[in-house]
Amino acid sequence: MVTRAARWLARVEPDAFHSPAVGYVTVGSRAIAGRSDGVGRERLAERTYRAFLPDLPGPIAGDGMVPLERSLLPGTGHVVLDDIVHGQGGGRPWYGSDAAVDRWWPVALDAWRTALHARGRTRASS
Repeated sequence: MVTRAARWLARVEPDAFHSPAVGYVTVGSRAIAGRSDGVGRERLAERTYRAFLPDLPGPIAGDGMVPLERSLLPGTGHVVLDDIVHGQGGGRPWYGSDAAVDRWWPVALDAWRTALHARGRTRASS
């Protein structure tokens, strides 16, 4: 199922297609290394990451659900958070936690401002 969803996304939105009028920022993490010889979350992450990257040799960095290599859309601003996991729970900070938002929000604001300026230039030249 994950592989089918990843293929669909790559087909309908392969990159930052609407840039520069839309500001893109992708955020990923390398908090959990997916390892077939690991323990607990590392082994589970490795199986999950393989749905996205079946042929990549391990270990694979990611947020416990999505491998870092697949979370960073080409042509976008990237923020990599080393200590953030994919979802809430487990006592670890996630992308929506204060610690994470404080790090990616300024990048998102810059992307938004840049997109606004690009749209203003487009309208002015029309």
